[in-house]
Amino acid sequence: MSDPLMVDAKGVKYFKTIPYMAMTIDNSMLNKMAENDLVESIQIDHLNEVSLNNTTSFIQADSVWAQGFTGEGQTVAIIDTGVDNTHDFFSGKIVSEACFSSNISSFDATSMCAGGVTVDTGVDSGRHCSVNGCDHGTHVAGIAAGIGSSISGVAKGADIIAIQVFSRLEGFTYCGRSGACALAFDSDIIEGLERVYELRNSYDIAAVNLSLGYGNYDSAEECDASNGAYLAAISNLNEAGIAVVAASGNNSYSNGLNSPACLSGVISVGAVNTSNNVQSFSNSASYLDFLAPGAGTVSSTPNNNFGTKQGTSMASPHLAGAVALLKSSVPNESLDNILNALSDTGTIVSSKGHSVPSINVNEAYKQLSGFDSSEGAHDVSIVVSADNEEAVYFNGVLMGSSTNWSESRTYVADLAPGNNVFAIHATDVDGIAALIAELNIQGLIEVSGTHWKISTTEESGWQDASFDDSGWDFATSYGQYGVEPWLSRVNGVDDDSNAQWIWSSDNLNHNEVFFRLVIENGAELELPSPEIINSELATGEANLPYSEILSAEDGEGPYRWSLVNGALPEGLVLDASGEITGTPIKEEVAVFEVQVADSNDQIDVAEFTIVVEAPNTVLISADLVISVDNKEEVYFNGVLLGADDTWSEASHYALNLVPGTNVLAVKAEDESGVAALIAQLNVQGETIISDDQWKLSTVEEQGWNEGGFDDSDWRFATSYGEYGVAPWLSRVDGLASNSQAHWIWSSDNNNHDEVYFRLVIENGVVPDSIAPNIATQDLPSGEVNVSYSETLVVDEGTAPFSWSIISGNLPEGLELNELGEIEGVPQIEETSVFEVQVTDANNDMDSRVFTLDIAKSNEIVATAELTISVDNKEQVYFNGVLIGTDDDWFESSQYTLELLAGENVLAVSAQDEGGVAALIAQLNIQGQIETSGSHWRVSNQGQAGWTEANFDDSDWDFATSYGQYGVEPWLSRVNGFDENSNAQWIWTFDNENDNDVYFRLIINM
Repeated sequence: MSDPLMVDAKGVKYFKTIPYMAMTIDNSMLNKMAENDLVESIQIDHLNEVSLNNTTSFIQADSVWAQGFTGEGQTVAIIDTGVDNTHDFFSGKIVSEACFSSNISSFDATSMCAGGVTVDTGVDSGRHCSVNGCDHGTHVAGIAAGIGSSISGVAKGADIIAIQVFSRLEGFTYCGRSGACALAFDSDIIEGLERVYELRNSYDIAAVNLSLGYGNYDSAEECDASNGAYLAAISNLNEAGIAVVAASGNNSYSNGLNSPACLSGVISVGAVNTSNNVQSFSNSASYLDFLAPGAGTVSSTPNNNFGTKQGTSMASPHLAGAVALLKSSVPNESLDNILNALSDTGTIVSSKGHSVPSINVNEAYKQLSGFDSSEGAHDVSIVVSADNEEAVYFNGVLMGSSTNWSESRTYVADLAPGNNVFAIHATDVDGIAALIAELNIQGLIEVSGTHWKISTTEESGWQDASFDDSGWDFATSYGQYGVEPWLSRVNGVDDDSNAQWIWSSDNLNHNEVFFRLVIENGAELELPSPEIINSELATGEANLPYSEILSAEDGEGPYRWSLVNGALPEGLVLDASGEITGTPIKEEVAVFEVQVADSNDQIDVAEFTIVVEAPNTVLISADLVISVDNKEEVYFNGVLLGADDTWSEASHYALNLVPGTNVLAVKAEDESGVAALIAQLNVQGETIISDDQWKLSTVEEQGWNEGGFDDSDWRFATSYGEYGVAPWLSRVDGLASNSQAHWIWSSDNNNHDEVYFRLVIENGVVPDSIAPNIATQDLPSGEVNVSYSETLVVDEGTAPFSWSIISGNLPEGLELNELGEIEGVPQIEETSVFEVQVTDANNDMDSRVFTLDIAKSNEIVATAELTISVDNKEQVYFNGVLIGTDDDWFESSQYTLELLAGENVLAVSAQDEGGVAALIAQLNIQGQIETSGSHWRVSNQGQAGWTEANFDDSDWDFATSYGQYGVEPWLSRVNGFDENSNAQWIWTFDNENDNDVYFRLIINM
């Protein structure tokens, strides 16, 4: 193009790989270009909007992980609002960054690249921008390829290219509200696509994700004709084998997609929930390619946080990640074959009249890899770690080995018919050999436990399936994953794993252990079934909101719930997650059956009864007058009150406000204009009008009309004007001409034909209930070191009750629990004044001030003579006071003890620097002889307060007796003990290593 033609152009951008450029021009120059023979096409530089609960399991990405494939070696490019590269979810994963952003004064657009430049490919250039909505790219990137301990993205092993392409714009014209927003010009997105193409030889780029878009195109042909520059850039990427994936858009179109999803060569993705229901906001068309999860998706957000979002923006990176995951598992397959496999194996779902596949990554993997699921070919994977070295065999063949217990290994095998065996040789050169493992056998989870066989002797052929291990012992469990000393430090094992650390029963000496697990493979593998664990459901009350959650255990989540017989009380509904919600509208008893199904389609059924009692709550009546231009649906507390399509006739509804929060929710539609609403609510003489305090959204969300729905991210309504304003004037029959109600609508009042409104009404009236009364008047006194227990009594009120201290403090050593019990052992002489509060089920309260005197306990009820010897150093405490030390076990120590009423404690610290600490003792309590034995408590750890009488030693072990006085090695050489003494030498069970041991004996008087 010649320079004279471009002399008046501003902000010219030259693309690197396609014969297009972008610029800002006026109408005169536009006309000149249209007449110039050198110009082949002209298109508008449009502005684009941004378009794991663990959804990876829904598309079965985790099943591909179990085969040892995670997307490692592949890269996904995210062209979006940038990615927070400091987030733990992306640690070490972001390999390249870039920013393309515009400064265009006619749009009041400014670049969000660092320093206001329009192009930046340096370090941190792809970080997330800073205005509202800039968390979008971080969320999208996490879905595609994030990795964490509890949730991960689809291709959790893949790397990420982060490209920020959004610019900052201001005001209602572009943002639909006051303030700044992030929007992307086509030209900046195209530069992002060129950057990906430029990096094609530096990284194995599987896919580029575009969760953004604009417009409504009912065919790819129409879209291609209007977006030639896009098409050229995308064609280059397609030729390089890079998938270009884009969100279909969130405009609820039934026969149209946003650009760039509409373009030839782009893989378009719509949104479903985890029940494979297409979301109402998701655009669809006859040429929509795929569906993927896009409802309530949990992923990363900036500042190392996680959050939930919904939209086709969330669906698109599921597909981009799936391509990367499959490329890592079948690296020689073409992109076309991968997409065909995803299409062939997806679940066909009706998307607004169009049949579209919802992706299943594991089924696509099976088709691509030639996986055979028939008898004799059930795939199995094992994740294993041994402390600190293992060698893993399957049916006699060595699969691999490792010497790092903190990194688990995954091995994959095919089961042969009949018996198969995993055999593992575990070695720990300086400790005890132990193992932890998880297996996945066609969805059946098997973990290490006491059913594994174990031997400490290597026998010929022990690795083979035919080996007879009937003479081997069963393994001993040291504890579930997370137990010390390993804690939760094995990378690759989930924190909530049920796997057990297992070892030999003689856990003192075995540094080399051999493990075997036999797997019987028949035509089918028996899968565990879920079990409903609720025993009964709470009683409800007519006109009051009700909520109860059904729960299940066992089987394989996620669970799906449904009603299979009978009916819920009128006004209540059961959703697929197992939550029963709503507002019952009448007194009744409902008997019904519910079914839970797990991810393997195993089921359980249970019968329940819900009793709805007659209302015993004071309600407030209200009258609603409302008109919607031109079609309404009116809900109150989740119940549909009525619908109308005549705006000139106001609708009238009678409402009963329940105590607490009430919600008025209205769906407004106008087929050929802008949906708007006007309303007036009369509540006992007070008038509530429609105004800019109402909340609204242009997207229908699940549960939006319910009281418990969170509308905190909805925006406030915009007022068009008070009643009487044109075009409606004062023509709504039913509204007074002087009504102060406002016509309200969305801030973007040009395009929104369907708007959802909510008004929260707080009703302070509470049920007519009787407050609780603390009946206890005084508390009895206590004594130092003597157990104290007193229960506070309440009458009136509604159970259950909870108790708390609201001022002052209890005597030291005493505690008040939620049941009203004051318990403990007072520590010091004191007088305490404190205030107690009781709260009942209706949140009614009562309080009372009490005084509690603690007297010093000086009552000595008996004396005792203690004879003791410790091999070879002792510290002796009585009731928390050190009474002596000694380091000569040949000479016993003699102590006189003054026993108080109640509990007394003898506590001894024993040390032996060169052997095992042990103790022998004899107590003469006024002629009654008490000797050391296995009834003493023992620990190899000194804990805070262990010498005190009130210390809880219930989790200490009982001592182990080495033998009666006279046993070797001490014989009868302790001066002070009779040769016929019955006293026992006692120590810990681990009698090889414990040089420091702590003993306790409780003496009750």
